[in-house]
Amino acid sequence: MPKPTRDLFAQHMGGLQNFAESYGDSKLKRSRSEESLTALIRKVDIVAAGESKEMWANIENLTTRVGLLKPDCKIGCDHCCYQVVAATIPEVLNVAAYVRANFSAEQQEELKTKLANYMRDSAPYRDKIETSRLCCAFLVDGKCSIYGVRPSPCQWFNSTDVKSCIARRSDESGPFKVAGNYLMAMPFAVLAKGVKNVLERYNLFSGNVDFLYGLKITFDNPDAAEQYLAGVDLYAPAKLDPEEQSRVMAQAIPTDD
Repeated sequence: MPKPTRDLFAQHMGGLQNFAESYGDSKLKRSRSEESLTALIRKVDIVAAGESKEMWANIENLTTRVGLLKPDCKIGCDHCCYQVVAATIPEVLNVAAYVRANFSAEQQEELKTKLANYMRDSAPYRDKIETSRLCCAFLVDGKCSIYGVRPSPCQWFNSTDVKSCIARRSDESGPFKVAGNYLMAMPFAVLAKGVKNVLERYNLFSGNVDFLYGLKITFDNPDAAEQYLAGVDLYAPAKLDPEEQSRVMAQAIPTDD
């Protein structure tokens, strides 16, 4: 990538991170509440979706100019939905709010059963969580049933070789790590960094939890958001320690290998 273009791209990425921080700060300063947290995540998702749409619209020029391959991802390709997803607690709360507002009572009960099954089936993987190949509870008929509010790693994950995804899906020897177009992931990553920074500013846990484990905790505790905002370590069992987090997140951040 030519230096002027690279500099402009870096400036734009920095602007996205600053936006996430300033927006989150304005929301939490006004009201330290679940509504502020979910509003932050929804706003960041909207911005990320716009960035992604623009990059896909210019994908041929983008990949040719910087020498990267075009992502091989297509509708109906669900191989990446068989791995542990690392999510922030506000992302978990946002998905829970979406489920309560949009899933029928029957669908919610079915989801809770799936989460209980996930807890049972994931137990053997707790010491090496990145090797799990359990199906996401939100994968329905090969499609994501919470696509518009899925956690950021699900949004930025991409692969330039679907064959490697197929191979990884059945390989529990290590992380679900495949080559991908890292530029496509950058807007999501810097927005997530902005969210992390603002959470830390308000003394809120900014690390990641096992998404489905965290969601079960949320549904089991109606006041989960209030406890999180009050500093109660309700999500401790679902937290990924720094080493686990680096391993799980590594599988979600594509490289140009």
